[in-house]
Amino acid sequence: MEPRIAMKAAPIAVAFGMILGAASADTIQLPKDKAAITAAVPDAWEAKESGDGILAESPDREVVVYFELVGSDKPLNSITDGTLKWLAEDFDVIADLLTKKEKDVEESSRQWNRIFWSGNSKAWGPTLIGLCSTDAGDGKTLIITYWIAKMDNEKSLETLGKVFASVSPAN
Repeated sequence: MEPRIAMKAAPIAVAFGMILGAASADTIQLPKDKAAITAAVPDAWEAKESGDGILAESPDREVVVYFELVGSDKPLNSITDGTLKWLAEDFDVIADLLTKKEKDVEESSRQWNRIFWSGNSKAWGPTLIGLCSTDAGDGKTLIITYWIAKMDNEKSLETLGKVFASVSPAN
């Protein structure tokens, strides 16, 4: 089973356009032993290694984000299928495949491919599910998968936008 990062269905331009504010954040790096990419997640979030990536969850468990690097030659369809299966099995989050939308965007000189769906969680009800990918260099692609509860999601969307805006190459 391959964990994948599901990203919010909010407009990516809004999500990526936000700049990290004064709130403190922990920096995660992928891969951990020789970082190619870094991102900041709020201090209050639990971030831990999981599978081939890093899983980050908000304290209220309404936002789940998974970061991983895959070979650039790996077909996006297989990544997407694995992601949706993982979300269903590990989080009871089911995507409505008929709501799938895809969009390419550029933010801060980084090109992103974004796929998103509406979904449902047994625990949280209606959800937004997303999978974003961007070139990480050296033949790798960064995949960020997220899911977020739709109920009262404005704050969660803002925080998620800050996480995405923080993605950068490791120095």
